Amino acid sequence: MKRQNYNKYLIILTVINFSCESKVINLVGTWEGEYHNYNLEFNFYPDSACIIKIIDKSTGKIEKISGDFEIDVSKKPIPLTIRNIPEYSHPLYAVIKHTNDGSIKVSKFTKKWKLRPISINPKTSFTLTKLVKEL
Repeated sequence: MKRQNYNKYLIILTVINFSCESKVINLVGTWEGEYHNYNLEFNFYPDSACIIKIIDKSTGKIEKISGDFEIDVSKKPIPLTIRNIPEYSHPLYAVIKHTNDGSIKVSKFTKKWKLRPISINPKTSFTLTKLVKEL
């Protein structure tokens, strides 16, 4: 009897684990959000290229950052690294977390790998929402 209960619990835990892991994040596409006085636009491409536009709401000035992105979905929260950035002499590091509404929370970016946040701080993070383009 105990063996049957153990097997049932093991099956339930396995199903729960797979259902939690099934939320594979697909970054490819255009994501928009806001952070303080800035509008943000993140474009992630299938070839791992990305372009980030930071638009100052008060002046309209646009800062553009391009590079190659990497994510590791086996870790929680998901580490996001942007490398090969011509505008900077260093990579950018952050973590992202998928939300229930299909958006992603992004931590503040750091320029040192060892200083990458290990969690999402609500005070310093921002939310990006994927744009759905109609055909």
